[in-house]
Formats: sequence, C-alpha cells, structure tokens
Amino acid sequence: STKQSTHNIGSMGGAVSAKSERRGASILTVIGKAQLSGEGLPNSRPDAARLFALAADEGDAHGLCALADCHMNGWGVPYDPAGAFEMFQEAAALGYAPAMHCLGLCYRAGVGTAHGIDMQESFAQFRQAATAEWGAPVESIHELGLCYLRGLGTAKFAVRGVSWLNKSARLGYEPSGIVLRNYYQGIDLDKGSLSIIEN
Repeated sequence: STKQSTHNIGSMGGAVSAKSERRGASILTVIGKAQLSGEGLPNSRPDAARLFALAADEGDAHGLCALADCHMNGWGVPYDPAGAFEMFQEAAALGYAPAMHCLGLCYRAGVGTAHGIDMQESFAQFRQAATAEWGAPVESIHELGLCYLRGLGTAKFAVRGVSWLNKSARLGYEPSGIVLRNYYQGIDLDKGSLSIIEN
C-alpha cells in the first residue's frame, strides 16, 4: 500500500533561491521540486506536494518548507495561508533558514499570521535567517539590509543597512546592487516614487 503522510495535503513562491532550498534536502524533496518545476520530470503539483509531505514526515525541514510554500500558493493543495505559516514555523524551529525568511515575508505582509502585520517580528526573522550558521539565503541578507536602511521593524541604521546590502550584492544578488546605486544617488526607487533618502 502507498505510504500516507501525516501532514495534510489538502506569495511565498520563489521567496528564496533554489540553491538555498535544495542543499541537504532529502531525495523525496529533490524529486518533488523537479515535479513542481517540470525540470526533468513531468510537471505535477499534487504529486510534488505529496512527496514534500512524506519528506516532512521524515523530519526533512526542506520538504516541510516546500509543502508550506505549496499551501501558501495553492500549488496542488488547497490554498491555506494559516496552515502554511504554521509549517514555516515548524521548519524554522528545525533551524532551516529559508523558512525563517518566509516567516519574515509573512509577518511583513500579514499573511497567515494570527495578528496581521508585525514589522518587528518580520525584522527578527530576517535577521535570524541572515545570520544563520548554515544556509543563510541571500534574500534574507538583502531584506535585513533594507530593514536597517529604512527603519523597518527596527531603528534606522543606514551604515549597517549598507553593510548588509553590500554583502548580498557581493554574493551576486542584483536587487541589492540596484538599491545601493539608488542610495548613493540619493534616490529610493523601491518606495514606488522618487524620494530623497534620509541620512
């Protein structure tokens, strides 16, 4: 008989790089990601979600985070932001930095959380992900830099923000380079309009 998962299979999509998510992942998660993307295997979101759930049952934080991503986006499973948020929390508790990053996004947008937007908790999650000993997503380093640069969930500290953004830019994350160029020109394009950045 087919093994059943104890995790319910019933946008954080693309929140972190594929490299960050796949390192150390179980074979079930690797195959599931191939099915989710259609790279090398037939595209099947429901089958991918089932594999992620089985991987999660085996204690694979990668699979658990991938399953949360499916529920957050309704990929092969019912759209369930609250359930996805809880799964991200489980994966983060296992020390999985990409899940911490996803929690940061959830708190910032107020998606799946019990009390809506929480910028201080968003900052805390980005900081925890960016400073993780293993697998810190470059996206988290970028977001932490933005938090310091703009005072999002923490006191504004431009020097520290620029330092973190320089780190993610050196790692090849293009959005960081764009923010830094705009910063040095006295322009902040990411706010949706041209405005002088406060020093």
